[in-house]
Amino acid sequence: MLELESLWRLSPTITLRALAGLTQATLQAFTDPFTKVSYSGNRAPYAPSGNAALQFDYVAESGFFCGAGATWTGRTFYDEQESASFSQAGYTLLEARAGYTYARLEFRAFGRNLTSQKYYSSITPGVFHGTPGAPATWGFEVSGRW
Repeated sequence: MLELESLWRLSPTITLRALAGLTQATLQAFTDPFTKVSYSGNRAPYAPSGNAALQFDYVAESGFFCGAGATWTGRTFYDEQESASFSQAGYTLLEARAGYTYARLEFRAFGRNLTSQKYYSSITPGVFHGTPGAPATWGFEVSGRW
């Protein structure tokens, strides 16, 4: 596995963060206990081929802030056989946020999976079940510090 992350402070108010990772997780010595078939050398289940993210944040001295980001998850197999029916192609999720900080209070509006990307957070081959990822979500938060 290789992962690189970088943070650039473009100005006192603007930050850009980027990360990228590649995963080469393979089964070293695995034989299916039921079928006795060897899957050594295949990609390890649940390990995506890679990941990446790009995030932009703006924080004004006045208390206003906003940001946006994109995350990518690479192709993922959910079984040792690397079956197409139990795998997921890479996908990208977009998010955004904006708000205002005043004294000890923070007000924040956010949106996640803004393009309503359809994806699975998990697939369980043995029972032919997939858990869908979160749909487009919008919200508002208020938090306080004391």
